[in-house]
Amino acid sequence: MKNRIVLNKSAFSNIVMERYFELFGTWLLQRIGAHKAALTINKYVPFFQEVEKKWNEIPSYEFLLEAFGQESLKKLKPALEWMSSQKLLLLNDEAKQIHLDERLIGRYLDSVPQQSPARVPLNRYRDYLIEKKQVGKTSLRSIRLALRPAATLQKMAHESGFEFPTQMQLDTFLVERPGQEAAITGFINFLIKENALNLELRVDSKKHKAHRRKLLEKSIVNLIMSGRKDEGALKKWIKISLEYFHGVPKSMAAKISHEAVVENEDGSYTIRIGGEDYWIPEINQTSTLRSISG
Repeated sequence: MKNRIVLNKSAFSNIVMERYFELFGTWLLQRIGAHKAALTINKYVPFFQEVEKKWNEIPSYEFLLEAFGQESLKKLKPALEWMSSQKLLLLNDEAKQIHLDERLIGRYLDSVPQQSPARVPLNRYRDYLIEKKQVGKTSLRSIRLALRPAATLQKMAHESGFEFPTQMQLDTFLVERPGQEAAITGFINFLIKENALNLELRVDSKKHKAHRRKLLEKSIVNLIMSGRKDEGALKKWIKISLEYFHGVPKSMAAKISHEAVVENEDGSYTIRIGGEDYWIPEINQTSTLRSISG
């Protein structure tokens, strides 16, 4: 291991960075042992080389995030921990969150092609939100949360060749994502104000229930076809079946204790909730699959 450290030191032209790498290698050896350190030390060389090339010293965590990205830095966590232990780097959770928010905002925006007419209103909405942030009326996290549903809706408009979403697309969005009504309200109000669009926020409860039922049917079919009967599959089966067959909310079904579940002789289950018994069929029962498919 020590030979590898000495050999890799020659990759640096700056004596300070050469020394940093040597100290990191020694720290890594003590941290994870000689064998594992010898197998992994080489993967850190390009990182230290890039740091030397860009800054000739250890920069701030914000600069590392900008240059390498959060995902790459996760893979280099031992190097960052060593830098932090030597007081060469201040790991900043706030900077991590800011970088994550900015990355996700970029991903949401890019879900609609730059050249698409539907991208224009989305960009304008982003600019509007950034202006609000600059005067302290919103946060970067709130901008991220607002842009996600807005981008989803604009992607629907783009796929239809439109600049703006239609009422039908907005209705579909809300049927499929009723929990997003509050999140999308700001964007709809922005579109109405800026473009005089005639859009109305409305959730069709009947359509939503029908859509939810189809999703549950799909989940039941997938679980039956998987052939799984492990504990994780059983928990999922109980939760889905209670909602599908009895209308028990998934939030309530998720809180069921192990003691509340009784397996019957025929393989079916009886679930006791609030003094009431609910019957659900045996997991992977083909008759259940036939009844749903039919």
